[in-house]
Amino acid sequence: SPAIAPIENADLISQIQSQNPESFLNVIKGDYEGQTYTFGVPYEAQALILYYNAAYLTPTDVESWEGIWAKATELEMNSTTVTGQDGFNNSFLVLATNATTGEPVTKIYEGGDLQETSFVNDEAISVIKWGQRFFSDIYGAVQASDSGWQVDLDNEQTLSLVGGSWHFNAAQAALGDDLGVAKLPTFTLTADDVYGDVAANTVMQSGTFTDTKMFVMNRRSSKLNYLEDILLYLSHKDIQEESYLQNGTLPAYKDALEEFEGMDGSDIRTQLAIAQIEMFNYGRPQPFGIEARFNVYYYQRQAPELLFELLSNKDEFNTDALVIARMQEIENTWMNIRE
Repeated sequence: SPAIAPIENADLISQIQSQNPESFLNVIKGDYEGQTYTFGVPYEAQALILYYNAAYLTPTDVESWEGIWAKATELEMNSTTVTGQDGFNNSFLVLATNATTGEPVTKIYEGGDLQETSFVNDEAISVIKWGQRFFSDIYGAVQASDSGWQVDLDNEQTLSLVGGSWHFNAAQAALGDDLGVAKLPTFTLTADDVYGDVAANTVMQSGTFTDTKMFVMNRRSSKLNYLEDILLYLSHKDIQEESYLQNGTLPAYKDALEEFEGMDGSDIRTQLAIAQIEMFNYGRPQPFGIEARFNVYYYQRQAPELLFELLSNKDEFNTDALVIARMQEIENTWMNIRE
């Protein structure tokens, strides 16, 4: 945005470079009049994690979707709830990675390039076929009911929730002392799921977008001369630690898990912070800041609805050819290809 001023203070730029993971550094820059500048100052981070009912599920159960699914079948409950069909809250399969290699199954505008997008490949097809079984099973994954996901948790209709830190207070209100928090689970592809060169028993890790919240400066502000010093203070790792200890905000600082006081605690807010930080190993920043149209293509051109329909209507998409055709339609939508 032309309303945002670039960061030019050498001390602030140095602090940004030293405190933040590479994934954040890559998304806070932009070009202006032929030069690349840093425009954002990270201070907080967020990722999707798992909230679960610890009255029924153990930490071992929630290591895998299969563990949760088995318990849900036994209890005649839903395994998990996604809070919406949108491409953020229902992204744990699209953003999955191979648990052995760490490689993502999809590419979405990689490197800021529209053409570096791939959804139709052997691993992604296998993951979606697994997802079809999970979402179409009576005890598998569902979207929140009309009553809302909080009510679903409270009424013990569902065992877990895929959510973010912004869901924490409501999840705690629903489950109280029975609230557990963990990183998103793994899942294992079966012979019924695998396609092409993918082997049965391949373990996949659920994924997430891992984002930073950041300060930016208003180019038109009469206080612009003071802002960089203020941001130098507000984003310093010591202030991020204090904010975490007092408010439970997840820091953007890359070494918070090892260095910050309280990160070795057992209270539920510490579990939340640790789970989110762990998910940063399996996530990626949203790649939509390079060009505004990417956000529109990914979120607003019916791709999320097409995906949810594919996952939840296994009978309608009951052959590999039909699955691939729908996945191709989604990939084309992401790339704004009209056929």
